[in-house]
Amino acid sequence: MAQVKDGECPEKCTCTGSVTKCELNGTREMTIKAGNSGNIIIQVQGINASTQVNLYKAEDGKIYSLNENNETKEIRMLPDQVKEKIKNRIKVKVKNENINLNDDGKYEYQAEKKAKLFSIFPIKSQVNFEIDAETGEVIEISKPKWWNFLVKEEAEEMLMGESCGTVTPGYNNECCQNKGYDIWDSETSNCEFLIA
Repeated sequence: MAQVKDGECPEKCTCTGSVTKCELNGTREMTIKAGNSGNIIIQVQGINASTQVNLYKAEDGKIYSLNENNETKEIRMLPDQVKEKIKNRIKVKVKNENINLNDDGKYEYQAEKKAKLFSIFPIKSQVNFEIDAETGEVIEISKPKWWNFLVKEEAEEMLMGESCGTVTPGYNNECCQNKGYDIWDSETSNCEFLIA
């Protein structure tokens, strides 16, 4: 794995065997470990993503991926941020989530959502997203099936204060920052990343 060079552990990280834990922005911790299948498992705030891309933490504290063609890309979005962005976008119950960081610097997000056909029969339907790890832009969303108009999705129940739009006024930015975003955008009513 590229995050440990010449047996040295990156600054503000601890290394034990095949596990590297790094502090991010002083408030979050990222754990990187080798999985049984040869994949690298990235964990931030309890959310996992797998990858076969080499990752490293630069001296500036940023996370980068080194792709097969020796292309370097900054990883600005981490697995917990991907999950939060998808959750804010689809607002339905999902299970069997799978997040994978591809060689091209994009996350593939797959999950199953619960729904009811004719509002009676429970069914499972696939949710597929592709998200750019550098910009946070949603690249591709799975297209609904032709019979989708017959299906009613089970909406996720929002808890008071769960969304940064429902917190005490004036604390929206702080709420977004606690979730790994940069600011609250009152126009879109979403947490957003500042892209440099």
